[in-house]
Amino acid sequence: MGKRGRKWGYEGYVKNLLESTDNQEGTRIVTYDFRGRTTGEIPSAFYHDIKRGVERGLNLKRIEGSVYLTSEAGAKFLVRLVKDYNRGAESKVYQVRETTSVD
Repeated sequence: MGKRGRKWGYEGYVKNLLESTDNQEGTRIVTYDFRGRTTGEIPSAFYHDIKRGVERGLNLKRIEGSVYLTSEAGAKFLVRLVKDYNRGAESKVYQVRETTSVD
């Protein structure tokens, strides 16, 4: 069977994340660094997998370069994706909290 007929490898993982993890938009910021890649380029399939995750309901919004605003489920997905595409890559997840100031 051709490539188009193959099931997406992250289908079950994304489904489990959406069932068990908070998917509230904008609660996490994820940064990653693909250092150590011989070509210095990130594979286009990486971005394709991110797009497929969004199509299945994950909240992932690219802010700039390798910085994403995500939900908790989206952050877990993105960190796993980065590790799967480059074992030497580094990811960091930051929790976003609303603050108020009183003048």
